[in-house]
Amino acid sequence: MTNPAGDVFISYKHSQQNLAEKLEIALRNHGIPVWRDVHDIGPDPLEQQIREDLQDSNLAGGVAIISSDVTQSPVILKTELPELHKRWRGDDEFFVVVVLAPGVDYDEAETILSKAESPYDLSHWYMESLEVEETSSSSSAIGRIINSILDKLGQNQKTSSQLPPLDAVVDAVLERRLQCIHNRLSSNSPVECSLDTYVKPSHDIQLAVSIDWSPHFDDGIPDGSLWNEQLLPALRTTTDYLQQETPGRELRFRGRANLPAVFSLGYCLPETRGISTAWMQPDQDGNFSSWRLNLNLEESNLQSDLEEIDRTASDLAVLVNITDDVKPEVGKTKSKLPDFNGILEFGFEEDSKDRLTAPEAAHAAKVFQQDLRDAMNRLPETSTIHLFMATPAGLAFLFGQMTNTSPTIQTYILDTESGSRTYETAAQLS
Repeated sequence: MTNPAGDVFISYKHSQQNLAEKLEIALRNHGIPVWRDVHDIGPDPLEQQIREDLQDSNLAGGVAIISSDVTQSPVILKTELPELHKRWRGDDEFFVVVVLAPGVDYDEAETILSKAESPYDLSHWYMESLEVEETSSSSSAIGRIINSILDKLGQNQKTSSQLPPLDAVVDAVLERRLQCIHNRLSSNSPVECSLDTYVKPSHDIQLAVSIDWSPHFDDGIPDGSLWNEQLLPALRTTTDYLQQETPGRELRFRGRANLPAVFSLGYCLPETRGISTAWMQPDQDGNFSSWRLNLNLEESNLQSDLEEIDRTASDLAVLVNITDDVKPEVGKTKSKLPDFNGILEFGFEEDSKDRLTAPEAAHAAKVFQQDLRDAMNRLPETSTIHLFMATPAGLAFLFGQMTNTSPTIQTYILDTESGSRTYETAAQLS
């Protein structure tokens, strides 16, 4: 029986390596683990290992990139395509998405697929899987593959450097994956998810969605364009599909992620969406507690102080000093920051306890929301909030959930690698 939360196999000819790599990154950005030969081939003979991996129940599905030179690949024609088709025929939970590479049209794809060494008509299977042209299903994820990729590329020759957008392919995989997971889970089971930016995900539970942004941080802090053009859209798409395809289930997140990423996740899952969500916050002993908004609140003693500076300015600085004092680093970053109309600081009294419980964290999130609103009322010309945080990840998640009605929020990440200990721009939320 297929494990619907397993990896997704990418089949491709190495002339399409750039396309396969871009697809892998896109899938991982959206929480979909990937099997790809450059990472997962061991010492065994190639065809033998691929056949064994394709028969592994922990493989959830496959994406087959069909390019003209697939006809020159015995591994794809003799092993990958026949084994993918065999799994697809034998298990309703195993899915396959077939993608036409730039320059390949339907007729050529049929010819290519007919050369696969299988007793079945793979060209018919392929057309059946993607046959949504001129039907009402064009609004589905599979339909968007046709509309955004095949229709655009079928008649236009493009070089490998002009790679197509892969949003619709990712949508199709994510949609089918979550449908299968939802159908498999018992009625009261949550959907377990993770978000990691520091290290490759390594969790001891089965995850429906495992968002892996760690490669983007291997060489330092990425620039704002990557945050805003790749990572945030991926986060919004993933949370949208989680709500759409796993209705009524609690979403539980965990992971080792930087604060802008966790705050952005909460922002994409605001309280107003009515979804039961939680961040699984570890304690010093490695035990997890569920930090969520819908708890019986306990006083957190979180306090705030607003200092008005220049009411003609339109940028408000928000400093969250919980696990550390961010003021020294914000001061070092001052030359790169705009003039502020005010500085709103959050923190605890010196004699307050240094560990929050889940009910106290929920209370702190309510205080954050209310005090931020009060500051906005006092400084109504504010158009952008600049957020600097030193806080537990779970609290950043809850804060994000409470700020979806705020003006634009520019988050910042502390640069601890270069030795400067200054803040760099991260996700911009609006």
